[in-house]
Amino acid sequence: MSNSSSIRWMIVTLIEALWDRPVRSWNDPKGVFFNVGNGSINRTAEGYVLTNRIQNHYTSLGRHHPSQKEKIQTISYVQWINMDMDLHIVGSHLIDQSLLYQKSVRPVDRQLIIGLEDMRLFETNLPGAYGFIASTGHFEEWDVTSNQNQFWGQCLGTLTNDQRKVNWVVPLQYEHRRIMEKNWLPFMVGNELRVLYESNPMTILAPANGVCEIVHKREKNDLPTFRGSGSPIPYGASRFLYTIHEQGVLWGDLPLTDRYFYSHRFVEMDQDYQITRISPLFNFREEGVEYTCGHCLSHDGTTLLIPYSSSNGTDSNLMAVAVKTVEKMLDA
Repeated sequence: MSNSSSIRWMIVTLIEALWDRPVRSWNDPKGVFFNVGNGSINRTAEGYVLTNRIQNHYTSLGRHHPSQKEKIQTISYVQWINMDMDLHIVGSHLIDQSLLYQKSVRPVDRQLIIGLEDMRLFETNLPGAYGFIASTGHFEEWDVTSNQNQFWGQCLGTLTNDQRKVNWVVPLQYEHRRIMEKNWLPFMVGNELRVLYESNPMTILAPANGVCEIVHKREKNDLPTFRGSGSPIPYGASRFLYTIHEQGVLWGDLPLTDRYFYSHRFVEMDQDYQITRISPLFNFREEGVEYTCGHCLSHDGTTLLIPYSSSNGTDSNLMAVAVKTVEKMLDA
């Protein structure tokens, strides 16, 4: 049995949560249904900020389906949500991505997916100013066979001070990149931006103006199925905490009947980027395709806040897990 499917037969438990609730469902004025999820969250002086990806399709059994009968392009929006200290929503808006469209190397109407996906935030050296790493096909090569963009890369960008608009964006270039690149995890080390490229082998990049250089690389670990989810955050005494997901597949007997499963782990690493602890596999709510792009500690440091999307893609959910529970899982 291949690694991609073996997770289906491993023991996966539901995480013990303090609470779990939807953040926001989304429908446009025309009544077209949108897929909401893949959230990223950060602390602010006033509370918290959360981003959601919103797309014009829904998800079932890990597969995407258009929201209209006719075939349409996937459009990926990014929703910015401001929350107060008690995690009440105090405002939200869609981020203007027009600069990305202007810089697109190919016509926007020929993209398979328009816009940014899976935005992972980081706070820059300027107070209240945010940068991001996100997935996009707008900077990728052209597939002349299908006349559509078939490749997927990562980009680095910043937002205006009011977080309403992308005001700078460049493709991330890495000499060892693959044709399909997703799940790069940005984090700050002092005043320097770093990117966790992969856990096996542990590879850390420095993306200077979009050109990535390796600043750390270890020999391969025995972690071939680890895929990045939530970016590393400062945790405990000189440690970082990030999350990964592992994919499983239950193969169907008929076309398009395969079922996909994502399960998750907490991973702790030290300042030398050595993995120190790994939790057992867990799900947030149910067996299926769940996904998260980030997490943060509450202001009092006792709770880990994790936005995630569930299998049906109708809501972005926010879960609170006691740090004591995280510790127990890491020590299991």
